[in-house]
This record gives sequence, structure tokens and C-alpha cells, in this order.
Amino acid sequence: VYARTLDDEPPLVSVRAGEPFASASVIKLTIMLTVYRAYDAGTAAPDNLVTIRAADLIGGSPVLAYARPGQRYRMGELVRAMIQQSDNSASNSLISGFGFDAINGVIRACGLTGTRLGRHFADYVPAWHVSANLTTPRDIGTLLYAIEHGSREQLDTVAQAASCRAMIDVLLGQEDKSKIPSGLPAGTPCANKTGEIDGVRNDAAIVDPYGDT
Repeated sequence: VYARTLDDEPPLVSVRAGEPFASASVIKLTIMLTVYRAYDAGTAAPDNLVTIRAADLIGGSPVLAYARPGQRYRMGELVRAMIQQSDNSASNSLISGFGFDAINGVIRACGLTGTRLGRHFADYVPAWHVSANLTTPRDIGTLLYAIEHGSREQLDTVAQAASCRAMIDVLLGQEDKSKIPSGLPAGTPCANKTGEIDGVRNDAAIVDPYGDT
């Protein structure tokens, strides 16, 4: 567990915060970040078309459930599907489009030292399989802090300020509100991303409480 505010004080809670855990779909935050940094660099745009490969189509894909190899989707559409419905085929298509080296390069450039994307999402991963997609609570907390700080203060942090705001807007559309959001007072804005695999239940969020702090 890792939780902090926007001030410069020590974290409110930090329990095994530097220990790597199976990331499940929380790693999709780093894929989204890679996309938005490409937007900032002018090497990609939300309306760019991404061709779907057969190898990228798997279960756990509510948006691309009926997609066929060779179909093309707008990049912005894939990002929303990946985050808001946690669509695995959309995620795989973006991984294939950008490549592991580029995504892990963004992860390293942002100082997320305990995070690594090592494989595509799969229909089935044996219980004995060592997870190849890892992160730490502190890494994800640091990433979400940088996104919120950039948006709120109009600063370029891990992405340009406008992209930080846009990523939060995508996260606010997350459909799974059963974890962190379920413990908040009704109406509290919560930009979250969940993750679930066998034995793992993750959630990470920017919570915007009432008041200045």
C-alpha cells in the first residue's frame, strides 16, 4: 500500500511500498503514458489507425470481443478501451504497436525503477508462472502523483500538462468502481485503474477529496 497527498510531506501510508508485485492490468497505466508521450512528441495522434493482429486478440476484451485480424481502430479508442473497460486485446495491440523497448524506456525515463512490462496479456497464465509484468505501490503512486501534479499546476511532468489532464479524464471513465471508489463518499471524483489475475486484486487511483488538501 502507498498513499500520499500533493504536498511535500512523507506518504500517509507506506507498507511494502518498494516491493515488486504482479501488476495485472495496473501496468496499462504505463502503456497509456507511452501513448500520450508519443502524442506530445508528434509521433502519434488519437486518430491514427492501428491494425489488429490475430495474436493480439484474446479473452477479457469487452470492446474488441468481435474484432477480426486486419481491422483497424483509432489509437484513442484503443486507449479508452484499455483503461475504462480493461480490454486486453486493445492493450496487446498498443503493446505490439509501440514495442516493449519503447514502453519500458518510458517506464525507466519516468523513474519507475520497480516496474517492467515483460509480456503481452494472455488468455491463461499457469499458476506456477512467474509474473513478467511487475510494479511496486510506490512506483504507481509516484506516477499518479506526477500526472495529477502536472494537470493541477499546468506543468510538464511525465507528460505535457494537457496530456496529464487528458489521462485523468480517461481514468475518470473507468467502469470498475468496486475497489477504491467503493470506500469513498458518494460523488468523490476518483480516477482509477484496477487489475485482477489469479491471487491478485489491485487498484490505483487519484482521489480528489473536498477541500484544498
